[in-house]
Amino acid sequence: MTSKRIARPPEGTQAAAKSKYSELHDIDPNANNGLQNASGSFVAKLLGDPTSDKIKPLIKLADVGPFKAEGFKFAVESLKLIMSEVEVKYPELYSRITNDGMRVVRKIKGSSSPSLHSWGIAIDIRVDKIKDVRFNDKALYGLTLLAPIFHKHGWYWGGAFRDKQKEKGVYWSNEDAMHFEVSKNKLLEWQNTGLLKSLIPAKLPPALAVPKPSTSKKKVNKKAENGLKHPLAAETSAWHQKDHYNTKRWNIASRLYSLHRFLRED
Repeated sequence: MTSKRIARPPEGTQAAAKSKYSELHDIDPNANNGLQNASGSFVAKLLGDPTSDKIKPLIKLADVGPFKAEGFKFAVESLKLIMSEVEVKYPELYSRITNDGMRVVRKIKGSSSPSLHSWGIAIDIRVDKIKDVRFNDKALYGLTLLAPIFHKHGWYWGGAFRDKQKEKGVYWSNEDAMHFEVSKNKLLEWQNTGLLKSLIPAKLPPALAVPKPSTSKKKVNKKAENGLKHPLAAETSAWHQKDHYNTKRWNIASRLYSLHRFLRED
């Protein structure tokens, strides 16, 4: 069956623009090329419960430039770098962006899956204090300028979220342009460099688990030995063939010597 994409009703009416940065623009559907978004279940396996005592020490409130943000320590540090680039490249836009929420423990709207906001690895951004309305397949111009910079630092943009399946063969548009989240690629990078060491659960998800070396003892293959498969088998066999009788004589002599010592001790 050929898939069909249908327009999803926008969540509301888009507020009027206050500058060119809050005007609506088209979205590049390939904006997330090279990155994967992480599911809530994947993050839960990697970082654990978002309300656990293990993650709480890694939640940080910091001034990232144009606003303060509270979130996962490494996401906040990454956000600082992103905003420093925005300030240099788009100083006027930099002064117009605000934080609309980073760490909020909740589920995705209309879903039973946890939102990445729960771990503080996602952030919603407003431009000119205007909220970008979801599902209209458009984005505030300022957000389209921010997307490539976030992408450079390993963040996935909600403006180019994959469509959500409504029913078999039918898909809803799933655009959420004000939303940026740490990609699966970046999370794995943090894990591979040891930054998440204190959070790694005893049982890793299959995508992250490192295979344990086998400790089982291999059964000796007698046929292989007889077939001289061992690298030293040929030499050992030749030695036995050559010195078979010498070996037998040595064993007899050893036994006679042991008997001689036994008789002397008595």
